[in-house]
Amino acid sequence: MLYATRLIMILTVFGQSVGTANAETVSDIKSDETVIFFPALAYPTEDADTWEVKVHGWIYEASFAGEAAVRSFQAAMDLSENLDAESKTILRKRARYLVVDNERSKQIVIRLGDKSYPLEESTANGHFVSRFQLSSDEINRHKTANGIIPFEAVMRNGDSREFKGDIHRLSTTGISVISDIDDTIKISEITDKRAALANAFWKPFRPIPGMAKLYNHWTEKHADIRFHYVSAGAWQFYAPLEQFRGEAGFPPGTYHMRNFRWKDRSFFEMLDSPVGYKRKVIESLIAVSGRRRFVLVGDSGQSDPEVYADIARRYPNRILRIYIRDVTNQRPDAVRYQRTFRGVSAGKWTIFRDASEIDPALPRVSG
Repeated sequence: MLYATRLIMILTVFGQSVGTANAETVSDIKSDETVIFFPALAYPTEDADTWEVKVHGWIYEASFAGEAAVRSFQAAMDLSENLDAESKTILRKRARYLVVDNERSKQIVIRLGDKSYPLEESTANGHFVSRFQLSSDEINRHKTANGIIPFEAVMRNGDSREFKGDIHRLSTTGISVISDIDDTIKISEITDKRAALANAFWKPFRPIPGMAKLYNHWTEKHADIRFHYVSAGAWQFYAPLEQFRGEAGFPPGTYHMRNFRWKDRSFFEMLDSPVGYKRKVIESLIAVSGRRRFVLVGDSGQSDPEVYADIARRYPNRILRIYIRDVTNQRPDAVRYQRTFRGVSAGKWTIFRDASEIDPALPRVSG
């Protein structure tokens, strides 16, 4: 049992409709419950007169039992005697999201501009996902310079807390950067399981040098560029990862991660290879993005080269560039890369070790 616990903890590293609410409708959030809204996505539908909005969030309660579970986790990992005070604090902050009490059958109401929308009720894992449509006029009314539209939960009278979220507007043209997280923008050392566990749970998150500068350069040079951070890790890591993103200076973006709950089959799905999961996420983004072009950024520690190459062969006109950070000490002419990128234009993929090796200029794209 102890082995299984350690294994699943390591593996978590890697990898409907709504209607307009009336004025009296408020969110079903108790004073001891917390809501996290993950960055949402809005994109035009086929008729171009309406936009599909997908809102995804999580409601949970951090209980005394949860704190006890964190201490049990620390003991099970044989960490109690080996960590300094700072490391123990970091561990408690990150591991607590794995042991919270998820709240089911909760309805959250959000306010977007001057309208409110009741979302679908939360499921057993505390997550809620709702889709609704806005007219082009409504989207344009909320349009901001950076393409991000804010919203917030409608709270009960007397509850002054604020739970806010963002909707990322994805127009039909432009560039979308799909970026892996571990060993692509954050030092994770995935190829060393013990080091990966430490970097995930009790060491401060550290950025890959130069990557935030590169991403921000792309942002400055391309007006309609969007970022999508894709990880095979669990949603429970979202909050610390989003804090890291902001502190490290990476551009804001949507997140795409995996569901994980101890009590259902998602526990076993975390043992599955991330290949199928990442391919599905990327293809779903391509499907809703009109004529947008894609830049895929990953690393060689797992299967990013194979997934990205397969996507490039399937959608050759949609993929602008592929960048793979080498963490396995393989040259570009290594058998793995030559076999993996067979059929992909040589000018379309790059293996790099340092961000400075990447030409910061991306091709200009038009409709």
